[in-house]
Amino acid sequence: MFTCIVCESDVSLCEIPIQLHGATCNHLIHTCIPCVHRFIRTAVTSHPRLTPSCPECPMPLSQKTIEYYMDEETKKTLEDRTTSEHLEADDTFVWCAGGCGNGQLHAGGSSQPIVTCKKCGKKTCFVHKCIWHGGVTCEEWEAVLKEDEQAKRRFRDRVDTQLLERINHARDERASETYLEKSPAKKCPKCGVWIEKIGGW
Repeated sequence: MFTCIVCESDVSLCEIPIQLHGATCNHLIHTCIPCVHRFIRTAVTSHPRLTPSCPECPMPLSQKTIEYYMDEETKKTLEDRTTSEHLEADDTFVWCAGGCGNGQLHAGGSSQPIVTCKKCGKKTCFVHKCIWHGGVTCEEWEAVLKEDEQAKRRFRDRVDTQLLERINHARDERASETYLEKSPAKKCPKCGVWIEKIGGW
């Protein structure tokens, strides 16, 4: 029987790898195979851009060693991450803001900002990467949110009805301003209220 130096469990000789398969370090190993699996899994999922070292010395592990002791779950995680990184490098790729975990390529880009998820059917704004702000253009949405990060975070999670009301109100005000500017009405120089002279001197 041997005692694993990591989990301190008493294990049989067949549960100790003696030497790590394909490792560049040549010393004996005193870590049981389940702990080697866990060590590799933690290393590659927590620090995917760093090469894991031997669990008992600072020598980097070879790719052959890493793949040999990697369990299926870890392999799947790394494959999914590699696929995601490859897709995200494409400017036309967008994740569903509905939270279903699906992503897709959107050839229309920002000129056609509504992206309908092929998995759950929810709509995402391609420009802002949030749930589609129905009835509000990207320009209007951006203008209101430019200095309101808190509202922007809320809108990423759900359609914020209060925010939509603010945007629609701002749109109505701009329309009114445009109309009044073209009419005979003028702003009062003292209070700023729009007035129209209908009689008198």
